[in-house]
Amino acid sequence: MTFVPFEITLSAAPETAPAAGAAKVHASLSAPVQREVSPIGVYVQHYLRRLEKNDASDRTDHLQHHADHEAAEAANAVNDLSLDDDEEEEEDADLLSLDPKEWKQQDHYQVLGLSKLRYRATLEDIIKSHRKKVLRHHPDKKAAQGHLNDDRFFKCIQKAFDILTDDEKRRQWDSVDPEVSTDIPTGKEKGDFFA
Repeated sequence: MTFVPFEITLSAAPETAPAAGAAKVHASLSAPVQREVSPIGVYVQHYLRRLEKNDASDRTDHLQHHADHEAAEAANAVNDLSLDDDEEEEEDADLLSLDPKEWKQQDHYQVLGLSKLRYRATLEDIIKSHRKKVLRHHPDKKAAQGHLNDDRFFKCIQKAFDILTDDEKRRQWDSVDPEVSTDIPTGKEKGDFFA
C-alpha cells in the first residue's frame, strides 16, 4: 500500500480580523484520524507514476494517451452499433398496420428499422434506412403486387423520415422517447449504474 502525504498550509489571518485575545472560540477541531483511502482510477495511477519519476513532461503524454484511448473506445462502441447491410429489423403485423394519423404515438426509429441505434443513429443511417424502406413499401410497388390503397405504412415511413432528419423535431422526439431510460440513480443503489 502506498501512502501519499498531503500537506496543508493555512494562510495568515486578514488584517481586519480581531486580535488573538478578542476572538471567541465556538468549537474546536476534532482529533486527527488516520484512514485508509483506496486510490483508484487512471488519474491516481498517473499521479503516483509522476511522483515516482518526478517528470512533469511525462504527465501530459500519459493523459493524452489516456484521452486518445477513451476516444477510440467510444468510437468503437458506436461502430459496433452501426447498421449492417444484411441485418434488418423484423416488421411485424402491428408495425405494418400503423395509422399515419396516429404519428405522434408511433416509434419513428422502429418504423425506419433503427430501434437498436435510436438517438445514436447518424443522418447517414437514417437516409440509408429510409431508402430501403421506401423501396420495399412504395405504393406503386404494392399496387403492382395487387395491394391497392395500401399506403398507410409508407406515409408512416415518410413522417418518421421528416421528423428524424429535421434537427429541431428530432430533438423534440428524442426528449420524449419512451425507449430511453430517464431514471436517475440514487445514492443508495448498489452496483455500477454507469455501465
